[in-house]
Amino acid sequence: MKVILGKRSILILQGYAVDNHKLTNTNFTFKYKTIEDALQDLI
Repeated sequence: MKVILGKRSILILQGYAVDNHKLTNTNFTFKYKTIEDALQDLI
């Protein structure tokens, strides 16, 4: 993977820690409540 993507492989291999508190604290509403619901909509 590192050979193919170079520095960008970090995005896939290490990922990011994501926190939705900033969005929910501003009354943001997600279209889907779970990742499963969002993925199901893609099918």
